[in-house]
Amino acid sequence: MSKILLTGASGFVGQALIPRLIEKGHKVFALSRHPPVPSKNVIPLIGDIIKPDLGLDDVPKDIQAIYHLAGIHSLRMADKDGAIWQTNVVGTRNVLDTMVKHNIRKLVFTSTAYSSGWEGVNPYARSKVQNEKDIANYADKYNLS
Repeated sequence: MSKILLTGASGFVGQALIPRLIEKGHKVFALSRHPPVPSKNVIPLIGDIIKPDLGLDDVPKDIQAIYHLAGIHSLRMADKDGAIWQTNVVGTRNVLDTMVKHNIRKLVFTSTAYSSGWEGVNPYARSKVQNEKDIANYADKYNLS
């Protein structure tokens, strides 16, 4: 049974993915600011990606992969307060730093079609383009996949 840390576990995609991961035999550590109800093979974790170590006092041991779904997913929202950049970019960098620190080598990341040629369109697209650059840099530097 592999151990998966899932960010954004209480979101739409996270809630849909959890049963599928369990069905495949994974143990899911479900990270969210508002975690799902615990169930068999789901351990809810209260945390926040904008904090170092994802806001966790103890990152679970022997995590094989992080499925990173957490973020602000708005095409219309202005980023006057920096929330999109803080959550999407700084948050993803915190996920990557946590991977390096705790020897987690695999990342599954949800991006957007807006990262392909649309980067100047809105703050969300710019944040996702930066995410992809950061992930590629970390993958090269720290041998992540």
